[in-house]
Amino acid sequence: MNKNLSKQYSDFLDRDEDYQDALKIAKLNSKGKIWLIGGFVFRNLSNIIYSPNKQDSDIDILISDSPKEFKTMRSWKINKNRYGNPKFVKSGKTIDLIPLKTVSPIKRLGLKPTIYNYLKHVPFNIQSIAFDISKNKLVGNDGMVSLMSKKIFVKDKDQAKIYLNKKGLSAKEWISKKKRELNF
Repeated sequence: MNKNLSKQYSDFLDRDEDYQDALKIAKLNSKGKIWLIGGFVFRNLSNIIYSPNKQDSDIDILISDSPKEFKTMRSWKINKNRYGNPKFVKSGKTIDLIPLKTVSPIKRLGLKPTIYNYLKHVPFNIQSIAFDISKNKLVGNDGMVSLMSKKIFVKDKDQAKIYLNKKGLSAKEWISKKKRELNF
């Protein structure tokens, strides 16, 4: 994985107030490993590579452990997302905190809850990238290749079907939407 891009992304995160709040909430609720995943990662990496504008996005955080009860910071409310995981909400900003053991393919396939199993079974290749908070490092080669080649395709057919059903979109619609958002 490109060390320079990991450094650029880490520098971006250091300056991003939304991320700083998300990190505080994640650390309040996890003593284990923490990864940024989803659109906040691939959208902002795309902007670092191709144009210098931050894209607003909810922040998805994967945590290796799960507390018995989730805690929040002042002025943040806790709801549940469509997968039953905690969604922290404040002034239109959202942070989804996702215990690794609750991720659909980990549960559905009985896989060991690791970042590598998560990345292997995301619905689309662009989603197969994460930022390891403790190592300040990007992980997930397929996601990086997708960003660099500007190509998005289904990575895990079964997981894509589950994901798209919740979104109410076809694979073609989701891919077209992401390509427009990322200027691919």
